[in-house]
Order: sequence, then C-alpha cells, then structure tokens
Amino acid sequence: MFVARSPNDATSIRPIFGVSCCRVNYRFLLIVLAIAALGIAVALVNQKRSYQLAVYRDRHASEWAADFHPNFDPRGTNEAMQAFKVMGSNAVPALRSLLNSRAPFYEKTLLQNARRLPLGTRRYLFDKIKPGQSVARRISAARALSVIGASAHEAVPDLIVALKDPAGEIRWAAAQALARLGDHAISALAATTTNENVTLRQTAVYALGEAGTNAAPAAAALFDCVLDTNESVQASALYSLSRIGPAGVPIVLAAFSTDDPARRVAAAKAIQAMNRPPRQVTRTLLEFATNASPTVRLQSLEALQVLRLKYPYVVATYFRALNDLDPDVRCAAARAMSAAAGSATNIALGEFTARTLGLSGTLESNIVAKLNGLLADPEPSVRTAAQRALKDIQTTSPN
Repeated sequence: MFVARSPNDATSIRPIFGVSCCRVNYRFLLIVLAIAALGIAVALVNQKRSYQLAVYRDRHASEWAADFHPNFDPRGTNEAMQAFKVMGSNAVPALRSLLNSRAPFYEKTLLQNARRLPLGTRRYLFDKIKPGQSVARRISAARALSVIGASAHEAVPDLIVALKDPAGEIRWAAAQALARLGDHAISALAATTTNENVTLRQTAVYALGEAGTNAAPAAAALFDCVLDTNESVQASALYSLSRIGPAGVPIVLAAFSTDDPARRVAAAKAIQAMNRPPRQVTRTLLEFATNASPTVRLQSLEALQVLRLKYPYVVATYFRALNDLDPDVRCAAARAMSAAAGSATNIALGEFTARTLGLSGTLESNIVAKLNGLLADPEPSVRTAAQRALKDIQTTSPN
C-alpha cells in the first residue's frame, strides 16, 4: 500500500499507475543543471577563444596550413610561415586536430565504386566530396608544426603515432616535424627506435638524423640500431650518426673495447659513416688519442685505423703512441702503423710528418728504428704487432 503525501510536499510525487513513488530533491537537481550549463558555457567560451587565438589576418590555422601542401621549404619564408611564427603554440590544438583527422567513412566507398557510377554523377560527387584531401590536410598540419618548432612539443605524441601511418608521405612529414620539435621529440624518437614495428623504427631513426647535432642525446640508441636485423634500419642509423657527427663519437668508441665482435664491426661502420668532410670526427679522434684514459687512447687509435686515413697528423699520432706507457696502446699504435705503411714510406708525406714531429732524417727511418725497439718489448702482443708493421713497411718501401 502506498501512502500519499501532502500536496505541499515538494520532495515527493504521488504514485501513478502503481509505480513506486520516487523522491526527488528539486533544489539539488537545479544545482546540478546549473553547474552543467555553466560547464557547457565555459567550454564554448574556451572553444571560441581557442579558435580566435589560432586566427591570423582573418584566416584560421587550418587554412594557413593548407598553403604548405603544394610547396614547402622549411628554410624559406613566406606568409604562412610568418603566420605560424606569430600564432606559435596557440595554433597547436587546431593543428593536432587536423593531424589526427581522418577521411569520412563514405570516401572509401566512393573510391571503390567510382567506376560503376555514371560519369556525370561521378564528377558531381568528386567535386563535392573531394576525396583524398585528408592526406593533404594531415601533411600540411605536420609541416605547420615543424614551423612552430619546440613550442609545439604538445603535439609530439600525435606525430609519433603518425610515424606508422600507412601513407608514406604522412610518415616522412611527421618525421621531419619531430626533428624540429626539440628535446621532447628527441627523447620520444629515441624510445621509438626499439619498437617492434620495422617501419616505425626506421622512420624514427631517420627523424633523429634530420635533427642533426640536436639528436646527440640519442646517439646510444642510434648505435644500437646499427645492429638492427633490418638493413633499412641499419642504413638509416648510419646516416643519422653521420648527421650527429663528433658529438656521437664517445658512444661509438666505447664499442671498440667490448668483447662483442658484432659491436666492434658496427663501431667500425659507424666511424666510417661519421667521418665525412670537413673531417670533424678525425679531429675529435686525434684529441682523444692524447686523453688521460688509456682506454680512450686505445679506442681512438683503433677508430683511426678503421678510417685508413693518410693525413700526416694521423701518422704522427701513431708514431707518438708507440711510446705510450700502456702496452695495449703501444700494440694498437703498431697495428695502426702497419695499416698506414704506405703513408709512412711516402716521401712527400713523410717529410711533412717528420717536420711535424721535429725529427731529423726521414720518417721511415725513424719509424723503423722505433719499431725495432719494440721488438724487445716485454709484452708479446706488442712485439708481434711491431714485427708485422716492420714487414709491411719493408714491402711498401720504394727503396
């Protein structure tokens, strides 16, 4: 049995058609509705404000971004670039939405059935729907983010996702954008180099190369990618290490002192890839050859040997290292001298190197005398390396 409450009781409703009476607190309900209305109003105001912040000269960021699709040169300047430099981070929310946009569901259906449609109908639909524009919009968004640069770091997660997009153009545009988004992007890309998706790994490695010397913190991750099972990833890693240059040398040098043959081979490949004009890596290695640490001196000599350079300063470094207090360094210097035997016996190079070292007589005679002295070295490995170097010099000597 239900008991009817007083008509003046605002907190109850009479039972209707045998349904249980439900108590309603109208004051609470009004408060909830007011809060909800206020929240919607604030959201609308913020949305409008966000839209206005992404407007420059009466054009929205999405419209400015469209200018980048047909022609984009990050080194150039045009009105669209100026627009995004002015808007800065204010344009990022709009560009993130544009980057994450997808083609409408009916676009794929249209493309699959286009040939079945009458010509007039097909032209009309293509003119109205304009299929294929979503790829262009997303590429434009990535390019606009690259113009904004580090201030667009909030878009890093979106660009990382875009690296595995089926459309190759989108992947490379995202990679190029990430290369210009600063430290946040570098750390995210370094973490992505171990992803199980091969395409994603390769694109991330390539993007680090596009960042140049700014990607130095990711040098260890890039070197690990030289050992990747995929050849495309390996090639991209060597390219990216070459773009980093001397800043990545210490990471690569450490691999020369490991017992892992694969890492030593990878280090040799990396050093060769990194040593491009203007020979900055060589200068770095020559500095390391006089480092206080015997390990660093050893690694630098091994790396210089891999490069097989004929510079007088390199041969002079080998000559000085034959006197090193560390037997492993002396052994490495003798092996390097063996590899540079042709340079040691070259008359023109020899004269210049001898003057560099302040030696009297020919360079060859001084090297031979030094190696003969090492034949009595207490370390067997040094004696063997010296003997081999003497043999190679005698073979290449013009006398």
